[in-house]
Amino acid sequence: MQNLKLNRKDMEYLKEKYESSFKENGFSPKSVLWTEEKQKIRFEALISEFNLENKSILEFGCGFGDINKILKDRYKNYEYLGVDLVEDFIKTGRKNYGSTKIKYECGDFLSKNFNKKFDYIIESGIFNLKLKMMDNYDFIQQSINKAFELFNEAIAFNFVTERVNFKDDGSYYINPEKVLEIAYRYSKKIILKNNYMPFDYTMIIYKDDSYDENAVFNAYKN
Repeated sequence: MQNLKLNRKDMEYLKEKYESSFKENGFSPKSVLWTEEKQKIRFEALISEFNLENKSILEFGCGFGDINKILKDRYKNYEYLGVDLVEDFIKTGRKNYGSTKIKYECGDFLSKNFNKKFDYIIESGIFNLKLKMMDNYDFIQQSINKAFELFNEAIAFNFVTERVNFKDDGSYYINPEKVLEIAYRYSKKIILKNNYMPFDYTMIIYKDDSYDENAVFNAYKN
């Protein structure tokens, strides 16, 4: 598979969009173009299938890493690394949530080299904006491909569906069937959640899709 990366024009567009939002809204979910209530619902959809105690988590496009609000309340011990293009997000996240086990790095995750694997990879909202140069579905494909190099158990990404009754300029609305088609290239064990908000859905892809002679997933039996 050709290894596509975000080019400079797309990176500068995304950085400018979110830096401008941060200047206007500061340390707030509004800076990542969301609301606190809907952000929390999205986070729950991403992680509710997992037990993250004593697990390591990598978040692509982490923003402030606000998911740590939930993780800290729910788990005594976990490791987290958040990666984002926007330096102000990284600095603010590090200030508010950072610790020896909650870390942040600034950069493009598609181009970044990681020196370890993680149990789980998550992302919330990185596919919501229409790119200038790279095809958005290529971006999804490359993000999943990158994740499969780095995770041991599962990845969870969310999207805004094209089945909406309104559209905002600059946003990108993604066909669930097309994402499923991409996901099935990597695993037979997949969850598609479209039951928590009308126009949002979450895709979970498990690495272990092995099954026995009765066609029952081995991990499901454990």
